[in-house]
Amino acid sequence: MLRLSINSIGIFISLLVLQTGPSIVFSTDSAAHFDRALEKAKAGDHQGAIREASQAIKGNPDFADAYFARGVSKGALGNYQGAISDYSQAIKIKPFSALAYLNRGQAQGMLGNYQAQIDDSSQAIKLAPNYPEAYVNRGRARAHMGDRQGAIDDYTQAIKIQSDFTFAYYNRGLLKAKSGDVRGAIDDYAQALKIDPGAPINDFSQAIKTQPDNADWYVGRGIAYFVLMNKEAAREDFKKALSLRPELQQNLKTFLKE
Repeated sequence: MLRLSINSIGIFISLLVLQTGPSIVFSTDSAAHFDRALEKAKAGDHQGAIREASQAIKGNPDFADAYFARGVSKGALGNYQGAISDYSQAIKIKPFSALAYLNRGQAQGMLGNYQAQIDDSSQAIKLAPNYPEAYVNRGRARAHMGDRQGAIDDYTQAIKIQSDFTFAYYNRGLLKAKSGDVRGAIDDYAQALKIDPGAPINDFSQAIKTQPDNADWYVGRGIAYFVLMNKEAAREDFKKALSLRPELQQNLKTFLKE
């Protein structure tokens, strides 16, 4: 199965062939276009993938996997509303597809529709309780809506399902830090760095390039530097975070003392 994960902090969408619902026999031509769409998406040619998936749909309007694949490529290109439309069509054809709900929820979140992201993620969890990504997606939405404990609980559940899920560890750690649980934050980052030493710093650095005025990304990278004993780099990131959000002073004071 092809899985396409698009980087990290904010975008986290998977391309997997849907496997729910009744089997449908498609024309050889449509199947060939679909296969080419997957290959182009895998190679990063999302415009090409969209063209091929559209041809597959033209030949077979009930080709749920083709709508799903086209939605992934639209999302990769930043067309989140278009992605939502395609995922919705896939759901209409295959209503028990947890993956379609999972990805539609992610696209909703990218548009700031956090309640819709929670609703879709919850439906994905209902259909497939062992998808750790669904808990992470819902956790991110809950964090955006101010439900910090709900988000931590979702990240914890994702970790229970997949113990090496670095993304869940450092997102949970970030929330713990913002809640004043410094020891918990350090422990989560230490675990994430143990699993994948480069992931937290690389992911937060990429997020900073995309959103340089988001204090959370500096806090996250700062904690990673702190755990790695690079105190100077950590201090610089915390200072930058405070310049953007002075109210974080109380929660970061322990790190700044070091």
